Amino acid sequence: FSNDANGALLLEPSRSNLVSYSEDFSQSAWVKTGLSVNSNQIISPDGTLNADEVNISAANSHYLFYSISVSALTNYTFTFYVKKGTATDASYSILNETNFTNIVNTTSYFNEISDTNWTRISVEFTTPSGATSIRVYPLRDGSSTGTVYIYGTQLEESSYATSYIPTSGAAVTRVADVCNNGGNNQVINSTEGVLYFEGSALVDETKQRWISLGSGSNANRVSILFNATSRISCSVRASSSALYDANFNIGSQTNYTKAAIRYKNNDFAFFVNGVKANSQLSGTLSFNSPLSELAFDSADSGSPFYGKTSQIQVFTTALTDQELIALTS
Repeated sequence: FSNDANGALLLEPSRSNLVSYSEDFSQSAWVKTGLSVNSNQIISPDGTLNADEVNISAANSHYLFYSISVSALTNYTFTFYVKKGTATDASYSILNETNFTNIVNTTSYFNEISDTNWTRISVEFTTPSGATSIRVYPLRDGSSTGTVYIYGTQLEESSYATSYIPTSGAAVTRVADVCNNGGNNQVINSTEGVLYFEGSALVDETKQRWISLGSGSNANRVSILFNATSRISCSVRASSSALYDANFNIGSQTNYTKAAIRYKNNDFAFFVNGVKANSQLSGTLSFNSPLSELAFDSADSGSPFYGKTSQIQVFTTALTDQELIALTS
């Protein structure tokens, strides 16, 4: 996943794109008034000539929408990619089609987009009581005529956006990402060591998301995890006994973070972004099963990690404070 020049491993939960024609806005499923669509006019974010040009002919009186069945009192996120053309305004909205009231009022996003790069617009909302159908509008009643380029619409049942899932006639579901079979007991030291992580979570939330050195169960594990809003945590459990736990506030779990946990008899410490966040000079490290795997979960297949991982390192010796401050800076 090309999050930056260095890239990252992207692990996401299962999601469905409920928009059946996510790229082809010429389809009749996309209702059009006061505008027209020219298909496949410019290079899209996927690198091919499949992004559409929308020509707006009626200022303040145009729309492009897709109707879709939904569940009431449910979180959804609507996203789409857009690039400026000659129009000087563009707006989105979400309509409750059950009673024809706006869930999200018409909102201009023109100042957020560029004429050189694609921008992904994201709209999070909750359907009201009784709602069974909505309209998602990537374009509605902007104040000017002219052109806008659009690509890759997605509606997913979620309080946050995940990566784009293309569709061409029916909803498509992406299975949850899994990373298996990392490490073994020849490269993971059960006596002492360091687990190091660089990356971020997908969203700031209280749901637990773990990265662990373990042996197939949560009885033995050394872990870095996201388990409460705005913080990153660590945990050591040996032979079912909780030996060490620490937390550190990072502002938002979506912030890029460097974290390391040191584990050794009577020597545990947690380092985050160049700071020694916590330490403990007690605790007998005695795993009843050797640490034998690196798992993107709580070592027992539960609480999977969903996020962006730029780097994972496992050290077979307990690094010094100075080394860990340098590593996480």
